[in-house]
Amino acid sequence: MSSVELQTLLAKLGHLYIELTEIERQILPIISRLRSVIGEILGAEQVRPVATPVRAEAEVHVAAPSRLIMPAERPRAAPEVRRGVTLDDVYAVLVEIKEELESGLRRRPFRDHRFVRAPNPITYEGNSFDLGDTYHTAMIVPTVDAQIEINRKVEPTTPEVKAFSALNISDTAIRTIHYKSTSPELRGELLLWLLKY
Repeated sequence: MSSVELQTLLAKLGHLYIELTEIERQILPIISRLRSVIGEILGAEQVRPVATPVRAEAEVHVAAPSRLIMPAERPRAAPEVRRGVTLDDVYAVLVEIKEELESGLRRRPFRDHRFVRAPNPITYEGNSFDLGDTYHTAMIVPTVDAQIEINRKVEPTTPEVKAFSALNISDTAIRTIHYKSTSPELRGELLLWLLKY
């Protein structure tokens, strides 16, 4: 699941959390008022309605308007509840989240892979290798200590990859690999295992 898909999913879960919290917060006074009205009709002793619980500040802070519109407090009257979030709405959101989770967590098989040796050697001056296609996962092994970047030039701050260590890149659109050795006396080869969806 990409970071964008994860953020979208988390936003939907945040909105669902707020809606469920709002339902929970607002259902208690409705039940209390309804019980009070029924008690009056039956002549039962009045019990003071329970106050609406206050939501803690530390709960989720996702800005979303409440979809429930609650009636004002009316003595001796049954509560009016306007159309708000229903169980069907909640069910639909849960089904949508379930489908999104299933599609996001399903691992896609790779359609193709390729083992290749970069045609230009690793030198202190630096080289690059255009793969000729976009790959999504790569295992990159330099034969000397080198700095390696994906789709952009090597910078002085680019981390060093030790000789014969594998740099593993996944879930990234890889088209060009830029590389250079860490010192002028080092010269070697770049070995690649590339896979694409």
